[in-house]
Amino acid sequence: MLRVVAFLPVLVFAVESASAETLCAPHSDLVEYLRDTYREVPTASGTTAGSNRVEILVSRDGTWMLIVTTPQGRSCAEVAGNGWRERPDLNKDTPET
Repeated sequence: MLRVVAFLPVLVFAVESASAETLCAPHSDLVEYLRDTYREVPTASGTTAGSNRVEILVSRDGTWMLIVTTPQGRSCAEVAGNGWRERPDLNKDTPET
């Protein structure tokens, strides 16, 4: 899925190939852009061993975006897709810590 950013000068993207792009911006700007443009909102998040925050943003239509945010607040959209489904049954046997 190729998404074109044409009107937001705050967002910076670098084309890596004809079929992939990296979209980066300050976290709040990127989340606002994805909400306003694709109706994707944060649904899940976690922290990597390197202290980066990983978030999944999902729309009601099932489109989704995975973004990674550095401790300095720079977020980059790493991968996007369609057909997101919640699977609550996957966590029902996970022991609580």
